[in-house]
Amino acid sequence: MSAADLLVPVPSSVESSGGFLELDATTTLAADPELNNARRWLARTLGAATGWDLFPAAAADPGISLLLDPELDAEAYRLEVGAAVVIHAGGPAGAFYAAQTLLQLMGPAALRQAPVPETGGAWPVPKVSILDHPRFGYRGPCWTWPGTSCPRTTCSGSSR
Repeated sequence: MSAADLLVPVPSSVESSGGFLELDATTTLAADPELNNARRWLARTLGAATGWDLFPAAAADPGISLLLDPELDAEAYRLEVGAAVVIHAGGPAGAFYAAQTLLQLMGPAALRQAPVPETGGAWPVPKVSILDHPRFGYRGPCWTWPGTSCPRTTCSGSSR
């Protein structure tokens, strides 16, 4: 089973480099100021399953980093797992989607609300490079009452 088989929705691009990165209780979590909401969400969610205190750290520290990349769309992200986990996001939404993807890569236990004792303290993450972005320029149909119209701005966005 490949990393892409674990992810819902399937990202635009997934490349596996083989092997795993072991995250443990010493893992740090850094984020650019614009992505602090995603950092806090990831720290709470991952901390609940692992029992770790994911303290904020400088972006240069190894661990998990969320970095703002203005070249990406607001909901797009690039997740690189190698010697560390580095997430490049176009905006807060992209950072949140990348954090969701990271948890999926860690397996279903990473979504628990209580620590999982059988992991032995280390959580393997497959070494991958993932790129994802909205596939459509709209969220879906705009439902209105008969005889009314839907303002175009209401339906714009992405398919997420």
